[in-house]
Amino acid sequence: MSAANTRSPLIVEDVVTALTGDVASGPSARTALKDRMRRATTEFDERTAEAFARALLDSLTQNPTDPRQLEALVILGLAHPHVLERHRISLDKEAERLAFLLERAGEVERAESLQDMLADRLTVEEVATGEAPTKQRADHDQLVERYLRQADEAALAGRTREAIACLQEIHALQPGRRDVTRMIRELRARRKVRRWKLLRGLRWVGVLGLVALAAWGVWQRELHVREEFAALPPARGEDVAALRARLVAIDELVQGQIAWFGMGDALREKQAIEERLRRLADRVDAVKHDENMQTQERLQEADAARVRGLMYAQQGKFDEALKDLRLALQLAPANWEHARRVKADLEAIEAFKARPKSTGEGAR
Repeated sequence: MSAANTRSPLIVEDVVTALTGDVASGPSARTALKDRMRRATTEFDERTAEAFARALLDSLTQNPTDPRQLEALVILGLAHPHVLERHRISLDKEAERLAFLLERAGEVERAESLQDMLADRLTVEEVATGEAPTKQRADHDQLVERYLRQADEAALAGRTREAIACLQEIHALQPGRRDVTRMIRELRARRKVRRWKLLRGLRWVGVLGLVALAAWGVWQRELHVREEFAALPPARGEDVAALRARLVAIDELVQGQIAWFGMGDALREKQAIEERLRRLADRVDAVKHDENMQTQERLQEADAARVRGLMYAQQGKFDEALKDLRLALQLAPANWEHARRVKADLEAIEAFKARPKSTGEGAR
């Protein structure tokens, strides 16, 4: 593969497709990453891997934030670490940059799968042969201890991301430490649990906020309805018109508001007003009935007095007749049907009595 061909965009896309395959995320990302690394190890030899690396590096120089090309380079580095060494490319740095880009794109599980794969990869950078000087080993051990202390302090303070970064530095210094790998996994799992609890807490806060907002709205509506109920026209004593006006106002309020907490008081007052109106109506009916009975009795007494007056007049007892006829007019109402006749009889009897007596009657 020539240099001109490796710089071709079409060739770079073929390299990315060959190394990464279908882009996938989620729980299967870790397994997919292992499969791609294994395929890159078995299917591509050192020469092909070198050509792929040159193509990817040339393309990343122009577009250093392309996550697919960067992922292809990391997979190639996992399968053939010497290829990146010859170009002085740090696999850990490139993997860290890829994880950052994936997290920023929202692919958190994919980024964590990549970091787990790097933490426990089987192929590690080989150290130079020969024993390091005693002072260099001591400085190396002190640096590891310092990172361990920083990781413990950050983990205790809840700074999980900082603790993981310190442990990754230790893993870069001592790639074979399984305890560091286990600690990184536990911290990432703890971060997932914390994130899940935070999201659940936020959901509960949102639900409680909605409930509180709904309760506040209901209470404000309750206050408004109570104010409307208090502003209804009052009804006191036995004023039928005022009672009926308040009853109509309560009905309109109940029909308009449908329901509220103080609705029971309004309904009870409505029943009390209706009962009071029934009692007042019964009382009025009783008074009318008594008046009708009294009117009937007076009519009967007036008819009896009229009949007696006519009888006394026929018998010549004019004084008794006048007395009964006058009593009949007093007892009867103004629209009595016999009133005109009785008045005429009274006038006739009074005129007869006022007539002077004849001479013959005086001689006798």
